[in-house]
Amino acid sequence: MTTNRPGTVVMPPPPIPAGTNSAAKELRPARPPVEIPNPWLWVWIAAAILIALAAWLAWRKSRSAKAGKATPAIPAHRLALERLSAAEFHIYDPHHFCGLVSSALRNYLEDRFGVHAPDRTTEELLHELASTNVLDQEPQEMLLQLLERCDRVKFAKDEPSLPDLQHFHAAAVRFVNETTPAPTAVIP
Repeated sequence: MTTNRPGTVVMPPPPIPAGTNSAAKELRPARPPVEIPNPWLWVWIAAAILIALAAWLAWRKSRSAKAGKATPAIPAHRLALERLSAAEFHIYDPHHFCGLVSSALRNYLEDRFGVHAPDRTTEELLHELASTNVLDQEPQEMLLQLLERCDRVKFAKDEPSLPDLQHFHAAAVRFVNETTPAPTAVIP
């Protein structure tokens, strides 16, 4: 056997059996070379599979390590103030701005006081707040004014001026700050 190039083998023609006619004894044209698969191809495929498997295992290990660490929860008042700060970027769109402020206040009430607020109407929410006594009268009235103002903008198409919206935003921040729990002293 001889080879013309790496990976190919030239096979000689099969022997002619005895007792066949003379035409069969004549030479036939040479067959084309037969391609032999490169054995290194399988090595590369196996290496790629092993690398992918190692990457997947490393990703799972890092994910489980992150899941094992307990991340400290963000306090409700800090999260509400961040949401109110983000809402301030939309102050020139009163409808969207008031929706964000209302959502921030409602989520704050749920996180801070355990009152299911996001899916309730303002009337249902205030009725529940009155029955649970989690808020004093003054913050409850401030919340009523804030949520009613949001409702007028969102549902009655009220168009407040920019100074009104800025005052409204400041009142929402003041409500969160006034209802923030006092910090507890850590005794070493």
